[in-house]
Amino acid sequence: MDTVLKSKFCLWGRWRSVLYIGILVFSCVLTANSKIKSSEPDAEGQVKAEYKTLWQWGESLEKPNIFREPHSIHVDKDGNLLIADMDASRVMRFTPKGKYLSDIGKGPGNEEGYFNKPRDVSMDSQSNIIVTDQKSGKHRVQVFDSKGDFVRSFADEGSGPGQINWPHGLAIDSKDRVLVTDVANNRVNLYNRSGEYVKALGQKSPNADKLTTPHGLAIDQNDGVFISDYHGTVQKFTIEGNYLFSFKPQVHTEGTSFIHAICSDKNGNVYLMVRSIKGFEGTFEESKVEDRAFCIAKFNNSGEYVCTIRLSDKKREIINAAVDSQGKIYAIFKGDGRMGIEVLAENKFE
Repeated sequence: MDTVLKSKFCLWGRWRSVLYIGILVFSCVLTANSKIKSSEPDAEGQVKAEYKTLWQWGESLEKPNIFREPHSIHVDKDGNLLIADMDASRVMRFTPKGKYLSDIGKGPGNEEGYFNKPRDVSMDSQSNIIVTDQKSGKHRVQVFDSKGDFVRSFADEGSGPGQINWPHGLAIDSKDRVLVTDVANNRVNLYNRSGEYVKALGQKSPNADKLTTPHGLAIDQNDGVFISDYHGTVQKFTIEGNYLFSFKPQVHTEGTSFIHAICSDKNGNVYLMVRSIKGFEGTFEESKVEDRAFCIAKFNNSGEYVCTIRLSDKKREIINAAVDSQGKIYAIFKGDGRMGIEVLAENKFE
């Protein structure tokens, strides 16, 4: 009798171990899945990609230390981050995890080498740092060396050929030619690596829609140029200015949508920073906070929808983003009582 009881006890022990392990594995799966940002289904109802947050860093909105209004971000050749802060009138360099490294230029001011409300920042193949400066005495584009020392400026304020009025987005092609969205003049200006004006894109192009408020720029691996209009249309041109196609993102948001910025990855995918409002047909800035929604809409190089990416808190406005060589997204956010950088990566499912 004791032998039978002992056998049953051992059998129950083995089953209890199996049950415990099963519960533990299921719990781990739930925990892992809770970290995944579900992307929205496409037109066929299929989810093509999902992203998760790897890490994030930033500051309190009420008591910031360095940031005031970070507006754009670029990943440099060393993997560090260049961030243009509009309200602080500074361009700064950080490690991917948020350690401050240095300032670019001489800080706030109107003279050459200083910033007054910088909008965008990028880097060419020679590690020169290019910045669009929007609110100075004259709108301009400034160039700094890899150490952050001033080199030159170009693009006088105005409406003539090569002049600029309200520079915003910035992109650099494979030959170090610089493209800048000239918002108030409804065009994109192309300059050579020395800052000399070449031509305007988005004007007098057959079949192209007239640019009304061009904001974002992205260049693919073949120097194809994506121009995002703030009011919701994206157009693609060759670097010579020939119109290719356009698309209007149909992302999963309610009401009117606006595109504040756009970036690309090494595979030619483009990422749109979408602001959406519901129940209001005016501008995003005038809408009620509770009616706002934010996402990153990802499209392939042909303008086909891939997925919608959201941050860890839906209240966070996605101001701008950059994608590194491994495909990690560095998104500037503001909201949920904080502002800073949230880093996301795609989950690969078999």
